Amino acid sequence: MADEQYYSLNRYTGLVWTPDKIQAIISGIENSANSEPEDSYNWANEDLYLKSNKYGVFFHDLISERMGKVSNKQDLVLDYDELIPFLKDFKTFIEENS
Repeated sequence: MADEQYYSLNRYTGLVWTPDKIQAIISGIENSANSEPEDSYNWANEDLYLKSNKYGVFFHDLISERMGKVSNKQDLVLDYDELIPFLKDFKTFIEENS
């Protein structure tokens, strides 16, 4: 990825994101697709908190929270048909570019 237009993608191909880490997230989300909220799959890093259960996948923006933005609702809600294919494509991208 030497092209300047792809420079911002370089941060996704370092040590932070690995195929194993992405697969663990995929598996956690897939395994929680029928879970009750109290049995949700939870994952977080310094920027994002993710919760997955039978109602979908819920995202909370931790960067905005640190900046003082308070939200009474989820920042983003996706269903499994949207998120799982994206994560699989992201995993392939990391495998091919790391």
